[in-house]
Order: sequence, then structure tokens, then C-alpha cells
Amino acid sequence: MNVFIKKIYNYLYMLSFCNYFQKLVIYGTMIFIISGLNLITNSDFSFAQVNASSSTPISPSSNNNQPTEESVESTNRDAILSYEQGNRFYNAKDYAKAITSYKNATTFDPKWAAPLIKEGNAYYELGNYTLAIESYDKAFIILGNLDEQVKSLNKNTGPKPYWLNIWFDKGDALTKLKKFNEAISLYDKLISLDPTWANPWNSKGWALQNQGKSEEAVSAFDKATKLNPTWAKPWNSKGWALYKTGKFEEALTSFDKAISLDPKWDKPWFNKGKIYYDLGKYSDAKQFLEHALSLNSDPKTSVLIETVNAKMQ
Repeated sequence: MNVFIKKIYNYLYMLSFCNYFQKLVIYGTMIFIISGLNLITNSDFSFAQVNASSSTPISPSSNNNQPTEESVESTNRDAILSYEQGNRFYNAKDYAKAITSYKNATTFDPKWAAPLIKEGNAYYELGNYTLAIESYDKAFIILGNLDEQVKSLNKNTGPKPYWLNIWFDKGDALTKLKKFNEAISLYDKLISLDPTWANPWNSKGWALQNQGKSEEAVSAFDKATKLNPTWAKPWNSKGWALYKTGKFEEALTSFDKAISLDPKWDKPWFNKGKIYYDLGKYSDAKQFLEHALSLNSDPKTSVLIETVNAKMQ
């Protein structure tokens, strides 16, 4: 039902910009929609469901975690319009303007969590992880803390709820801020809730690696590759941890696996070149590094290629 009401709101908003003839057309369309409401008395539609199929993913970490529960719906017209404007800016990677729009949506409807979540995502994309966490935490005040959400999860036999991804994103923001113990604690909680989810295993591995715990990191990455063997990222991550433990051959095997899964991703090519550089095989190193550079013009890759060229002279 809300989808029709929303359309009527939008048409009313458009009237202020129309001439006389255009207004007649819009009035006619509105009458048609209103008459259609009489035919729909048991609709399963809601704004959140419509928005879930039309907007970008709520979380930067997932492609399937839209705000689809009643706790994050809104029927406030101004909040909806501001939120959708924010999504347009977000899709265009204009994160600063997106944040302004999401804040406006929150002003219009302070009890709606979705704008706060997307605001956090936008801050994350801008590299402001402290403000990202603050936005996520404000959303959690509305949604309930993790323990409260877990109680609802235990009663839910359907798909993984989207809010798990939001807690995951908070963990990644904590990792970016080098709050590794807090991040690992959160990843462990998520793993206990969904042992088949590869993402927190991969992120836990990086938190461990950043603490210098390479052997533990390898185990975490290995778990991620087993849970999602076609995902290139944990294979590359595992290769890097193996490289840090001095297991170059095993590391190369992991990098090759990552390359086979995502040949256009520059990082495993770079990492492979780095190993050959450390092994003194400069010709091979240059080949892999130049290929990495052709995929992504990373200054770090250019610097290492210059170092390799100097070694080859």
C-alpha cells in the first residue's frame, strides 16, 4: 500500500513545477492510482521492500543487506525524499552531499535507522571511520544492541538479517582505526551467529595479521577460503600471511588461486611480483609488477618496478 501512497506524494511534489496542462495530466494519473487502491486491500508492499529493490546496498560490505524490516521503515514523505536523494549522491560517489541528505532524512524521521546506516557507509567511504562508527551506533540505538538483535535472530529461520552486515562494517571500521581487539571480538561474535559466513573470518584474519599474528591469520584466511572457495580476496589474504611467515611457495600458490578467480585484480599480481623480488628473480618480478600496474596505476607498484629496474642494471 505504501508504494502507491509514495507515488501520490511524489506527484504532489511535482505539481509545484508544472504548467496547467501538465497539472491536468498529473491529476488524471493520481485519480487512476487512487482508484487502484480500492483493488488492493491485502498488499504485501512496503516502502522498505520497494526501496530494497531500487537503492544501493545499505552496507559497503555486502550486496544483499537492504533495510527490509519494519524497524527501519519510514512513512515520512520528507524523510523518504531526502533518503532517496542521498542514495543518488551515494551512487554517484558524492559522499559528502550524500551525508547531508541522510542527515536531513534523520531530522525528518529520527526513529528511522536506514539513513544513519547509509550515513555511516558514506563516512566509511570517505575514510572517516570514527564518524562511521558513531553513525552505526546511532542506528543500533534504534535497532537494539547486538544481544537484543540476536534474540530476534534466534526466532528467525529466514535469510541472514541485514543488520549482521552493519555490525560487520563496524568491525572493519574498528580495524581501520587499529582497534584490533575490539574488531576481533566483534568478528568472533558474528562468526558464532553465522559460522558459514566467510567475510568475518577474512576480516578477522587481517586484524590478526596487523597484530603480527601471521600463523593465526593464516588459519582465519584458510577458514574463509573453505567457506567461500570462489572468492578471490581470502586467497590473496592467505597468500600475504603465508608470505609474512616466510612460506613463499605456499604463498605463490594462494596468489595464483586468487588470480585464477579474479585475473583483473591487481593485488595478487603485485604480491606475486613482491615475492619474486625478495627471491632475487627480478625479471619475473618485473613481469608480474608491470601486469599489476596495467590493471591499476598504484604508485606503490611504480616505485617497486623502479627498484627492480635498478637491481637489474
